[in-house]
Amino acid sequence: MVLIINLAVTALLAGLTWYIQIVHYPLFIFLDRKSFLEYHIYHLKKNTYMVFVPMLVEGTFAILFTFDYPLPVNGLIPFLCLCISTAIWLVTFAKLVPLQDSLTIDGWNEEVIEQLVKINWVRTIGWSVKTLLLMYCIAKLVFLA
Repeated sequence: MVLIINLAVTALLAGLTWYIQIVHYPLFIFLDRKSFLEYHIYHLKKNTYMVFVPMLVEGTFAILFTFDYPLPVNGLIPFLCLCISTAIWLVTFAKLVPLQDSLTIDGWNEEVIEQLVKINWVRTIGWSVKTLLLMYCIAKLVFLA
């Protein structure tokens, strides 16, 4: 069950971050500077609900998966998944949150928006790779059963 929940929430975050990466963040550049702050504050409120709660679940299940993984699964995979989750959390709170705060305080800034898009690739790739690793684990269990 830990593996299935881990995959479900990680896949959700991967899909969500691909949308944010390809569509949402790049659109910041085209926003009117006068209405940017209002838009950005709204974005932060809504995005927090959509991303932070699943991140808490994903982080919790990444930890649980390192201690509770099915035997046919190589123990290195849960450790890699935990490392990926840890890297995502570090990037989120050490890099992305300060960039978002900068946009809230200073308003529209092309350089900050470009950094946001560039750094968010870590999360996009991280959750995508983790999703593939977890899918591999499930496939291994299904084909060995």
